[in-house]
Amino acid sequence: MKKIIALFVMLFAFSAGMNAQEKSKFDEAARHDVRLLKEVIDFDKNTEEALYYLFLKKHDGLSTPELSDERKDGIAKIIDAKLRATLSNEKIDMLMKKDNALYRQLIVNEKK
Repeated sequence: MKKIIALFVMLFAFSAGMNAQEKSKFDEAARHDVRLLKEVIDFDKNTEEALYYLFLKKHDGLSTPELSDERKDGIAKIIDAKLRATLSNEKIDMLMKKDNALYRQLIVNEKK
């Protein structure tokens, strides 16, 4: 009985550790996206926080194993719509003129 309980505790600790590593990976990727965007356009702290959570959800959603292309397109459309809702039209236009490849990377996670 003690071995079963010990095995259960070790399994729980291992899965909690893996979950923490994934979250830190998503956190780092989201912060990287915000830094890249901030290099091109300027925005306030509240907008920065909103964009961080948007990109955090993007990386979490795209990390699903065996994600279909249809689902990836759906995530990209949602990210695009929320990005356009968060930033003004002028800032979106400025971003697309200065670095359209960055805009695509932020939306669908394509590398430049």
